[in-house]
Amino acid sequence: MKRTWQISDVTGAARARIATARLAAAYGVPALDRTRLTSALGTQLRQCLTKGGSWLLTLDVGAGRAEPGALHVSLVACDPEQSAAQPPWRATVACREAAAPVDSAESPDEGAELAQPLLGADEDTALVLEQLAAQEQLAHDPQQPTAPPPRRATVACPEAAAPVDASEPSDQAAELAQSLLGADEDKALVLEQLAAQEQLAHDPQQSTAPSPRHTTAARPEATAPVDPSEPPDETTELAQSLLGADKDTALVLEQLAAQEELVAFHREELLQTNQGVVALHAELDAAGRAQREAFAAERRARTEAENARRRLTCLANTSAVLTSSLNHEEIVRRLPELLVPEYARSVDVWLFDGDGDRQPPTPHPAAAVVAARTGRPQYAGPGPGGLPGVDDQPPSALDPELPLLCIPLPTRRAPLGVLTLAPPGDGWDPDDAVMLIELARRASVAIDNARRFEHHRDIAETLQRALLTELPATPGLRLAARYLPATHGLNIGGDWYDAFRQPDGSLITVIGDVTGHGLHAAVMMSQLRTALRAYAVDGGSPGTLLTRLHTFLHHLQPDLYATAVIARFHPAEPTLTWAAAGHPPPVLRTPDGRVHALDEKPGAMLGIPLVQEIQDHTVSLPPGSTLALYTDGLVERRAQGIDPGIARLAHALERPPAGELEADLDGTADRILDPLLSDSERDDDICLLLCHIAADLA
Repeated sequence: MKRTWQISDVTGAARARIATARLAAAYGVPALDRTRLTSALGTQLRQCLTKGGSWLLTLDVGAGRAEPGALHVSLVACDPEQSAAQPPWRATVACREAAAPVDSAESPDEGAELAQPLLGADEDTALVLEQLAAQEQLAHDPQQPTAPPPRRATVACPEAAAPVDASEPSDQAAELAQSLLGADEDKALVLEQLAAQEQLAHDPQQSTAPSPRHTTAARPEATAPVDPSEPPDETTELAQSLLGADKDTALVLEQLAAQEELVAFHREELLQTNQGVVALHAELDAAGRAQREAFAAERRARTEAENARRRLTCLANTSAVLTSSLNHEEIVRRLPELLVPEYARSVDVWLFDGDGDRQPPTPHPAAAVVAARTGRPQYAGPGPGGLPGVDDQPPSALDPELPLLCIPLPTRRAPLGVLTLAPPGDGWDPDDAVMLIELARRASVAIDNARRFEHHRDIAETLQRALLTELPATPGLRLAARYLPATHGLNIGGDWYDAFRQPDGSLITVIGDVTGHGLHAAVMMSQLRTALRAYAVDGGSPGTLLTRLHTFLHHLQPDLYATAVIARFHPAEPTLTWAAAGHPPPVLRTPDGRVHALDEKPGAMLGIPLVQEIQDHTVSLPPGSTLALYTDGLVERRAQGIDPGIARLAHALERPPAGELEADLDGTADRILDPLLSDSERDDDICLLLCHIAADLA
């Protein structure tokens, strides 16, 4: 079925709205959906009336449509131009059952038809508002008792009514209230028209001028009874409208009852939710405590890690310092500096002497004596120390209130001493004590190694000096020699000097250097020295002796080389015969104080795979002259060549007065060496041999 209305004024709009509600009810549209439909339609009608013009409302329920069980409503403008500017409004609601269509032949008078659904709806509106207030109170506070709210009266003013905004989301009770309250403006307009119709019915002769607009408040208890004198069809229409409104009101009340059940359900759900929230809070509290404990554990772990890093750093730095020196006295001196004040207030290192005497020269705590005897760390204090791997002892009689930690310095044979520490505070952390015990073990190894090295170095130096013979006394010739081992190593090497007489009375002086350093070079130096003395017995010049020595070394040790200078003095001749094999040239000071190097072409190194004949050189040597023979360790520096070193030696030999050379040749040798060796450490052995011709020899 399809019905249409052309609407151009308020009365037509009200009739169309009422007809829509009746048709929707006839076709079984639920009350809630029906109320929503009429409310939305009323809003659209008010907007259309505001724009003016004629509008066409169409209600369609037909089996031929795509949705046969639905009521389709459309509102379009009759004017094509207005229709193009304003798109049509459409709405669709579902029909539960296909009821008999409304008889459109019935045509009650216009006033009765308009009044049917309006006069009885005000009471429904009041009841709905009361229920709405109760629903809102329950929604905001489900725990509060549902006392009945006060009754309310509603007055609708056409100029003050605002259209319902159907796009705003709300609950079902709020939507019902909006639908009912939105009709107030239509009611006011229709009631004005109704008053005009009643006046015409009682006085047909009266002018049909429109009555002034007014506001009407409809209440069921204030409705006057129907006058039987009025036409019965109008009364019947009013009664039918009232009855029809009661049915809608009953349906709305049923819907409100359902809302109450829903509110009760939500209240119970809220209670359960609150219980869940309480449980959640308990879980959150437990999680918070666990998190705080985890943070505390993390802080403790970080602190322990930082302390461990600090201990490892101290152990590494201390080990580096201990192993950087081979002087045990320096190690003992630096050990307390590494521990005070972070790990100890004071540190005492008690070392046993080399003969095994364990009696300390000064009083020591009894715990230190026990540690030396047992080889175990001892703690002496007012109370137990509780340190891992440490035995507790009574307090020290020297200071009963001061805790002491006595750690033996172990070696493979027996402890070489005891390390005694006083705590930096009240005591030691167990981990710090473990670190100190390990540090004492490393210090013991470093001290033991340094002592062993010093012992071997002393032996090597003694052997080296034993190989260097005493200088012979020769009339008219003074000799002075100095040998200084390198500052690193065993103080033994391949440098040597020698002086001896040949059978003809000549004095042979020699200075040489075997390549390399250490014990092997010293052994080869000793063999060369012995071979040279053997060759000199047969006579021969310095060049001849060096040539024979070259052949000897080449066959004895093909991969070992040496350098040497041999000078021969003959008492009856004021001349010097000399020869060099790969060695720095001799430096000669004449009686007038001038100094120069004897840099005639020397021979090659001894032992190289080359056949050579080393030549002799002769120079005049008047009384008062001084000849300096030396090894390369005296004049050679890593950052410089050998020539600047020879120049420095010549300058040092030029400085002493002639009388000083005559009176104190040994002291002059020391004074020559001091400026040459003060600027750097000795990386190589050094030999210096001074030969001075006495001035009174003439």
